[in-house]
Amino acid sequence: MRRPFRPSGILLASLMLLAGLASGLSHAAAAELGGGTARNSPGPLVGSALVEQLVEQLGAASYGHRERAAALLKEMGAEALPSLRRAARHNDLEIRYRASQLLDTIERTEQQRILGEFVSGGDRDWESLLPGWRRFAGIVGRDAPARELFAAMHHDEPEIMRLTNRPGAKLRTAVERRVLQFRRSKRDSTASRMSPATVAVLLFVMLDPQLDINGTAHSVMTVVFGQRAVRDELSSAGDSALRRLLSRWIADADDVSPAQRVAIAVQYGFASGVEPSLQLIRSQAQGSQIQNAIFAVAKLGGPEHLAELEILLADDSVLSQRQGHAKGTTRGELRLRVRETARSLSESAARSFDSPPSLRQKSLPQQGGDRIVFSSQVRDVALAAMIHLIGQNPRDYGFDELRPHMDYLYAANTAGFDSDERRNRALRRWTLWAMVQRLQALEIDEIAVEGVGL
Repeated sequence: MRRPFRPSGILLASLMLLAGLASGLSHAAAAELGGGTARNSPGPLVGSALVEQLVEQLGAASYGHRERAAALLKEMGAEALPSLRRAARHNDLEIRYRASQLLDTIERTEQQRILGEFVSGGDRDWESLLPGWRRFAGIVGRDAPARELFAAMHHDEPEIMRLTNRPGAKLRTAVERRVLQFRRSKRDSTASRMSPATVAVLLFVMLDPQLDINGTAHSVMTVVFGQRAVRDELSSAGDSALRRLLSRWIADADDVSPAQRVAIAVQYGFASGVEPSLQLIRSQAQGSQIQNAIFAVAKLGGPEHLAELEILLADDSVLSQRQGHAKGTTRGELRLRVRETARSLSESAARSFDSPPSLRQKSLPQQGGDRIVFSSQVRDVALAAMIHLIGQNPRDYGFDELRPHMDYLYAANTAGFDSDERRNRALRRWTLWAMVQRLQALEIDEIAVEGVGL
């Protein structure tokens, strides 16, 4: 229920003056508040009629009367909101301006009072009182951590949150203005920090399918996720409300690049990062992007994703390789070959960046007497990831140079072999393991041999 309006002593005296009551108040006093024209006493004003009279006084000729009416309406609080919302579209410019100012002040005060009741867990119809709560609860839940985060979002970004039920130009402008403010203040160590609640607001509005936010807002997310307060909140143990919200953003924010979402997912261990990783793999990404995507699936996914990676065992695209030189090569010749190899690598990478899979580089050119002493291919990375998913040791398959990585499971360019012979041996071992698993999964008929029951 809405809190009943109980006038204070000063307010009550002012209301009696406004009403022109006969108990000791002159018609002249009532006329003075009404704008200077004597009228017959109208009798006591109550409820909406009283508010409407005060709203009209916002445009009185006397500055004192305008100020007094504004103070009375402010003290009335929520009772005055309906009339003030109508007055914000009044024909009189002064009434319109003062009503808009009062509306903003009272709404902020009421919002804080309502949020206090909300966090305590009441049974009110919060969807009608708190903009955005219905959609937020559908994403994050309705438990105490979700309520606390939602209240903090309204506290830190009240302007944006008040508009979340009305996605459109005003909300888009408010979000982009807040992002621009952040970008301009990056050199200020204090102003450039975003609270976890503000980050939650940005994630929340970006998940609104009806809102089209420009790329600037998306680009700042990589920066804010690295800030200490946000990092500590996301790294804390337990299933926090902010982690739930970010998990949904990683999975569903299709207007943000999959590579960016994968990077955040592996940093904070979100299983929802598997889907954007698979998106990169299916889009036939190249270079470090497909390598990171494969390792992200291995780190965040499970055996149910083996089929998606097994397809890659036929992809022999080269990700990196090292070459050795023959004995007797002078130091000058070696430097020359290093430069030539670097130039060749750069040209090959440029050619293969936009090339379809059929035209991808299969091997890098060798220089003179040099030979390839180690290479990493897409199929090598996929094999190392699959071995991890089934809980086996990659070194048993010949991955002698494989090194761990803090985020992406294994370090770049360490999943490979020093010869095709060792690579083929590892692939044959995997094929044998997979064949055994398929045979074990087959259902055996109760009568297997010439009618003899097993």
